[in-house]
Amino acid sequence: MIDFIRFIPLLALSFCSGVIDLSLGMGYGFTVTPVMLMLGFTPQEAVPAVLISSFVGGISSSIWNHRLHNVDFSFSSKAFKIASFTAVLGVLGAIVGVFISFNLPARIVSLYIGFIVIASGILVIISKNLVSEFSWNKMAIISLIGSLNKGLTGSGFGPVI
Repeated sequence: MIDFIRFIPLLALSFCSGVIDLSLGMGYGFTVTPVMLMLGFTPQEAVPAVLISSFVGGISSSIWNHRLHNVDFSFSSKAFKIASFTAVLGVLGAIVGVFISFNLPARIVSLYIGFIVIASGILVIISKNLVSEFSWNKMAIISLIGSLNKGLTGSGFGPVI
């Protein structure tokens, strides 16, 4: 059962992190999951909550970006093909990640989340000037690694991309 005293700061944090995530494309799960763990939620409570809210936010922001012509998601566009490819692999990786998360002790998942937060920060700093050309193989690897981390920890897709 959720203690509503813990829920109020989580709601404020989720709103602020959601605004950042939908504006910059990353930051929600990366922020909210560790804070939920610090507030006493288990990974098995935190990860599904973050995944569901990230999914809803991502779908709604995609619809609005398409309506505002920031991106073209018509069926014949390259953006639609890339998004569909990423979504299919993302769902597969997330399902595997969630399955792993529910079959590992909470302590191990919490340690892995801490590792991902630190490793993602280092990766972002090291690769800030890295420029790479598009490739379907790279998209497949990134989608699978990112979604596996997302399913396992509630975070990890944005920094991987």
